[in-house]
Amino acid sequence: MKQFKRPLLAASLLPSDTESTNEQIMEALRKLHYPKIASWKEDGIRATKWTAGLASRTMLRIPNRSIQERAKLIPNGHDMELGNRAVPYNKIESIVMSEEHKDSDLINFLLLDIYMDGPYHKRLEAMESYMMDWCRTPKTYIVDYKWCINPQELMDYFLYVESLEGEGICIRRPDGLYIQKDTKDNRSTLDEETLLKLTRWKNSECIVEGFIEQTENTNGIKYNAIGRMNRSKCKDLMIPKNTLGTLLVRDIHTNVQFEISTGIGLNFTLRKEIWMNKPKYMSTVWMYKYKGGGKNKPRSPILKGQRKEIDIIV
Repeated sequence: MKQFKRPLLAASLLPSDTESTNEQIMEALRKLHYPKIASWKEDGIRATKWTAGLASRTMLRIPNRSIQERAKLIPNGHDMELGNRAVPYNKIESIVMSEEHKDSDLINFLLLDIYMDGPYHKRLEAMESYMMDWCRTPKTYIVDYKWCINPQELMDYFLYVESLEGEGICIRRPDGLYIQKDTKDNRSTLDEETLLKLTRWKNSECIVEGFIEQTENTNGIKYNAIGRMNRSKCKDLMIPKNTLGTLLVRDIHTNVQFEISTGIGLNFTLRKEIWMNKPKYMSTVWMYKYKGGGKNKPRSPILKGQRKEIDIIV
């Protein structure tokens, strides 16, 4: 078995540039091979347990000390999501990425896979055996999953998860191996069908209410316990770059305020233009897309483009 490099990431079943209908989703599901094992796509922070502790999907040490301490009894190789469906993603991220947090106990260990030889259904059996006979770590669970033998069963499960405000589902081949590729992110492909994700992008509009400056991290480079490069985020050495980092916006339909920092065409030139002409862009309306399942705020928002005045309904 190859040396572990990074956790296996999912390929997208659907294109990310359109809002897919149920009919389009079914068309994509019909192209897959069956059976499949579908699981709830948990809205949290990915982590893998090793001797040095929990590592993120980029193999950086998870900062939260309490979570690291609780994870010590979980065997090495377990691949999991750090999350809690009752907690919004932004709070989960804040807890996990803080060295100390008063709400650290809210975070659950949601087991997805384990790095070992054998097909996925055997790895799933190994996780279930561990949970039944050996698990001594509180708030540790195997992610909800369902065997699906045809496209309709997979579609029904996806719609069920959506009805409960879930982001979507992950889809695995029962005979799929935990592959390690010589790629930057170790992502599966649509052709392989080893690990896929099914999420539905949604479209909306937002109005600009503020601007946050981009900064450069000049803190010194250090190496963490698992040998990966790490860098402090001490505010004193975060140098302003005199260009836009993040837009503070409000959804014009839900009235929810949030930050958005990525977008189609939001390159250095446009960021500089917006930052140098903030009054011009204040109160402008932009189209954006996001993933379903966000409890309080849009999940993974991405700007699509500015609404022109002639196109705005007052």
